[in-house]
Amino acid sequence: MNHIDKKRKESINKMVDSFKLLSLIFSAVGFFYIVFNVVIKFEAIEPFVFSLISSLLAIVYIVDLTLDKRLLNKFKGKIFEYIECTVLLIIYSKLILESGGVFSNYKFVLVIYIILTCIQRSRILSSIVCIYSCLFITIVSYSYYKSLPNVIVNDIPLAISFIGIYIILRIFIIAEENAREKISKIANIDYLTKVYNRRFFNQSLKNSFDEATRLQSYLSIILLDIDYFKKVNDTYGHSFGDKVLSTMAGIIKDEAGKGNVVARYGGEEFAVILPGNNGDEALEVAERIRSRIESHIFYYELGLEEVKITASLGLCTYPDRASTTSQLINRADDALYKAKFLNRNRVEAYDCILEEIKRDVLQNNLDLYMNIKTIMNEINSRDGFTIEHSERMAMYADMFSRDIGLCERDRKLLRYSAYMHDIGKIALTKETLIRREELKDDEIEEYMAHSKEGVELIKDMIPLKEIQKVVLYHHERYDGHGHPSGLKGEDIPYFARIVSIIDAFDSLTSSFDVRTARNLNSSIDKLRLGKGKDFDPELCEIFINAMLKNDKLFYSFNKKNTGEEEVDV
Repeated sequence: MNHIDKKRKESINKMVDSFKLLSLIFSAVGFFYIVFNVVIKFEAIEPFVFSLISSLLAIVYIVDLTLDKRLLNKFKGKIFEYIECTVLLIIYSKLILESGGVFSNYKFVLVIYIILTCIQRSRILSSIVCIYSCLFITIVSYSYYKSLPNVIVNDIPLAISFIGIYIILRIFIIAEENAREKISKIANIDYLTKVYNRRFFNQSLKNSFDEATRLQSYLSIILLDIDYFKKVNDTYGHSFGDKVLSTMAGIIKDEAGKGNVVARYGGEEFAVILPGNNGDEALEVAERIRSRIESHIFYYELGLEEVKITASLGLCTYPDRASTTSQLINRADDALYKAKFLNRNRVEAYDCILEEIKRDVLQNNLDLYMNIKTIMNEINSRDGFTIEHSERMAMYADMFSRDIGLCERDRKLLRYSAYMHDIGKIALTKETLIRREELKDDEIEEYMAHSKEGVELIKDMIPLKEIQKVVLYHHERYDGHGHPSGLKGEDIPYFARIVSIIDAFDSLTSSFDVRTARNLNSSIDKLRLGKGKDFDPELCEIFINAMLKNDKLFYSFNKKNTGEEEVDV
């Protein structure tokens, strides 16, 4: 939704709220008018006035039901429930008074309404209806007989029957509520950890996301994974592992605070929903949880052995870093894996690579940043697979750079190069960009030119000079038969040789067509066949070893494509 549409929607919402509030105020005046004349003064109201006020109340009620209910939700429905109750009690009172008062045959209407409010409304509201009905019958009776004994004989038994009906119904309702609560716990609570289960988490996330979208507020989620939990189970046994899970759940609940949903998301994974929390606030909560877990000491075999356990956490925030619930979960999961690969026992917030580039490289050149962002968004709008490929490339590059011990500057440079290596694809036609079958001759020529096109786009961008070489040469081959310049061996820039290996690996394992995607072992076999021909043999072997050592990263990206299950480590 663009800025103008957003403003227009906000204006319409304000008009709707203003109309409903004005209607509510006007209706309230009518309520007090009726209450004062009928209940207090016991005077009749002109039929025209009564009909007018009743009609207005009906209009307000219909408007409330047919509009988007934003005001109703804001006040949690309580105001309108009490207004509805007041209106109906006044109408029933008027009906009884106009049809004979103490001798009216319509007193049974109050009994029916007591039953309805007990079933449909809150305990407080239903008790108010019961008390009002008893007092109304008693006052009407006393105003006629002017004698307490006559009231006791004629109408007190009716008032007592009102109370009796109310008490009996409340007993049954409380019993039903308790039964429902027990069923709800069975359905929504994890038996071992006593926190919510994944089913409840998914529903709560959907509800919280809808609320955040409606109120245009923040929503953050945290995913937590216990470090080396399989090793804990294997070493100390599953009963000790269960104790760890239960204790972890308690720590997370304490630190997350009231009003936030804590759930067991998987075997040793937990999730936290933080409505209204921005990224910094969620980061603070996550760090509190991590620190508390790190400082907690578990005892094995009656306190004879101390066991230290840590956890890795990843988080993501709407709307800053995600626009859908699936993006929230996937990107929090990406941040979690990043935390695990950075030696674990840490918190990582999902950070868009473009934002990292802006912060680290282009902080003084916002126009340049916006140009790159526009290009990447345009590629994404044509072909989402290319952007997903670039994001995976950056993650693999980060893994590889840490494995070979690159310094922080070079690690970031390789990561950013891997992300931007296909920026020249903006020059491709959409048909060529999304074609998954074999390209035609003219399309091959067009495709081969995207490296040069990418360099043309960023050639004047001084902060990106080092990235330009990767963009230009990542399709060169080690044997000299690549493009665009036919460079050979170590004449190909170092980072371009690394990116070409990662590019080939991700293309093998994350094919657009799941039928052609390879599993980890077959992809590694394919890479080995290209050593010395397509790829630098030394770097290729280092990457293969790094990938085997960090295979969980591969499984997290490619479970969908290859059907391989993730293995806990």
